[in-house]
Amino acid sequence: MDNDDVVYLINELNKYAVVHLTYSKNNSAGFPMAQLFNLYNLERYCKEVLKYY
Repeated sequence: MDNDDVVYLINELNKYAVVHLTYSKNNSAGFPMAQLFNLYNLERYCKEVLKYY
């Protein structure tokens, strides 16, 4: 994650969405993008990504 990734809780699904935001006016294939996680997998994902920052 970097400063243009945000995490949203989706109560109805009991899931978390990690959304990579773009601040560009240009359209780009694949962006913005989102991934859904349960809490356990979100924690694993964050720990893995933090290795690169």
